Amino acid sequence: MSISFLSPEWDILTLEGQKIPGKATVSCDYSLAIEVKKAKGFDGAEYTDNGKEASKVTIEIWIWSSKEWEDFQSIIPLILSRKGIESPPLTIDHPVTSMYGVTRIKIKSLGEPRYGKDGIRIKIEAIEYIPAPKKKAANAGKKKDTPVGNATAAQAEEANKKLLQALQQRPNPSLRDQFMRG
Repeated sequence: MSISFLSPEWDILTLEGQKIPGKATVSCDYSLAIEVKKAKGFDGAEYTDNGKEASKVTIEIWIWSSKEWEDFQSIIPLILSRKGIESPPLTIDHPVTSMYGVTRIKIKSLGEPRYGKDGIRIKIEAIEYIPAPKKKAANAGKKKDTPVGNATAAQAEEANKKLLQALQQRPNPSLRDQFMRG
């Protein structure tokens, strides 16, 4: 999203490709999970960077007209998860979240609409969606020792090596040549 400073794009929020009605203000944080290990009796500490923490995203929607209110109510099913059904992450597009590289969020809460002289204000709390890395299998990259008949693959391979060595040491070259040619 390319924007110019103080342009109307700062007031526009898009979730799942749908423009959210009204004016949106969005705040987002960026923080790292840094572990600090302080040695007793000494100045300083050891620091371990454990990666990026999921950003907290706060959205405030300001609605001024009955049309915007109706439009907002039509997108509520997109925002709310239903009992027993996990809500999927939503794509988000706003200058603030774009600045931090936040492209998907999970909605944590949808606040009560607050009516005032400035219209209706609705607060949405969300968290950045960062899927857990896929776990590698414990034996990934290792040669599997699968059974072959009554022997394992490693035992069968060892037996084949011994047979090949025995054939190469036999005095009859024609038999060895036939075996080597396949």
